[in-house]
Amino acid sequence: MQNAFLHKEGSLPRMGLDTSRTLRVVQPITTLRRTFHDAGLPVIYLQHTHQADGEDMGLIAKVFPPIRALGHCFEGSWDAAIIDELTPASHDSGN
Repeated sequence: MQNAFLHKEGSLPRMGLDTSRTLRVVQPITTLRRTFHDAGLPVIYLQHTHQADGEDMGLIAKVFPPIRALGHCFEGSWDAAIIDELTPASHDSGN
């Protein structure tokens, strides 16, 4: 769950795509993450990212040309970051 896909200032909403339905899964994911933490089970986070020059965007840049200019999920960007509500805890996998 990354800013690009959920936040109103994310690259996909800024392209005019309706991503409002994706917000419905934040609370269930929060609950599931808490359940895993309480059980001592690992929580693993994945991020969709692209190189800062956008050269690895491939077909998506051809289908949605503005996506490159909006910096869609560029590595290290706010757009690629996991939303605040689901920021990984220090003990989660990958941190």
